[in-house]
Amino acid sequence: MDVGLSSIALTFGAGLASVASPCVLPVVPIILSGTSEDHRSRPALIVAGIAASFVCVGPMLSSVLALVASKGSMTNGVMLLLVYSLGFAVPMLAVGYGSQALRQRVRAVSSHPVAVRWASGLLLVTFGVVILTRGMLFAGM
Repeated sequence: MDVGLSSIALTFGAGLASVASPCVLPVVPIILSGTSEDHRSRPALIVAGIAASFVCVGPMLSSVLALVASKGSMTNGVMLLLVYSLGFAVPMLAVGYGSQALRQRVRAVSSHPVAVRWASGLLLVTFGVVILTRGMLFAGM
């Protein structure tokens, strides 16, 4: 195969960048949502469905397809499109599985509602004091 490492890296980067597409970003809440009882493979199945159905990732995918066409080899084309798909899937799977892990931790915390209320109240008061004494710009707002 005559596909260079730079082509592979750029193709993977194009897949990563495609996640920021205006067509894909609205789907992120679907990946984030769910319950703690969801099946482990739910994020993978959602990402597979997105990858199979979305063709509106525009400039990134068209640049990869142009690179595939310039190589003129079916094997190189399949490999580059696979690398693009991996680049697209990695951040989506990270978000999906990360949210599943977070839901498990939140469920453990939810058994202590009084402590959660006190901690969040103290956090709000602390931010209020910081904003009052040092201003909004200091707090990054």
